[in-house]
Amino acid sequence: MIQRIQTIYLALAAIAMFLTFAFPFGKLTVGMEEYLFDASGMMVNGKNIIAIPYGIIAAVLGTIMLTVIFLYKKRTLQMKINRMLYILLLAYFFLLIFSLSGASAKIPMGEHALKAYGVALYFPMGALAMIFMANVNIMRDEKLVRSLDRLR
Repeated sequence: MIQRIQTIYLALAAIAMFLTFAFPFGKLTVGMEEYLFDASGMMVNGKNIIAIPYGIIAAVLGTIMLTVIFLYKKRTLQMKINRMLYILLLAYFFLLIFSLSGASAKIPMGEHALKAYGVALYFPMGALAMIFMANVNIMRDEKLVRSLDRLR
């Protein structure tokens, strides 16, 4: 059944991952210059100084979340994929944090840069919370199905 609460949680998690394209992860301010760090990386003088494809990673994670919605007949597989997504989302979050921290070394006068974290940096953590809630409800459904099987 696709009309379950975990479908909403997984859809919200996917939306959170796709919203990372609309907002910046953060910015570095050096004097009067501001360097924006977003899904495509950080551009300095027309050159991308961070070569990690954050947008592609976010799109893949969001697509996996949408795919998990349609595995509603295979609840154990859904739970396994969601557990894998926990690890991937945490790795993605820490990659973003360390990239923003390391970017200050790659810009001129970066040691004096002021860092400001953007709203998109927190979307992976929101997606992680939504996936956790989805997993709780999937486990609840699985327990219900198993208890009904015992009654037969």
